[in-house]
This record gives sequence, structure tokens and C-alpha cells, in this order.
Amino acid sequence: MSSPSPSQASDNGPQTCGLCGATLGNSSHLARHKASVHGQTYYPCTVSGCDFATSRQDSLNNHLRAHGISPDKGARFVSYTPR
Repeated sequence: MSSPSPSQASDNGPQTCGLCGATLGNSSHLARHKASVHGQTYYPCTVSGCDFATSRQDSLNNHLRAHGISPDKGARFVSYTPR
């Protein structure tokens, strides 16, 4: 059995965020952390007067359900600056 390549080996262990120092379980969790915590693009809520925004489509879908709205499957990232 061969040993994993360097790129595979780095995916298997704890990863540290270079922006805030948070330690995550693997590279997938690190990528999700960077997008949700340090991301620059967001999905904004489309309900008038609601300023909720998130970097994750699934979080927006859950939020819209709380408003009683069926999520839009075609939503895309937009540029948004949080207050």
C-alpha cells in the first residue's frame, strides 16, 4: 500500500485557519469555515425589511422557511457588505 500524496495527507488531519487561528477537523471543514466566517459574498434575505445575510445557501433556505417562504433553488451569490 502506498502512502498518501502530500495533498491527500493534508486533508486528513486538523487544519488551522490562517485568518483567525481557528482549528478545524479537516480541509473540508476549513473551507466551510472560511466561506461562512471570512467570506466576502453573501446570500441576502429577499424579505423587505429583513437584513439577514449568509454565505451559505442552506442557511438562507432555512431562514426563508422561517418567514414561511419556499426557498428559490436558483439563487446565486451576490456581493453584499454586512453592516
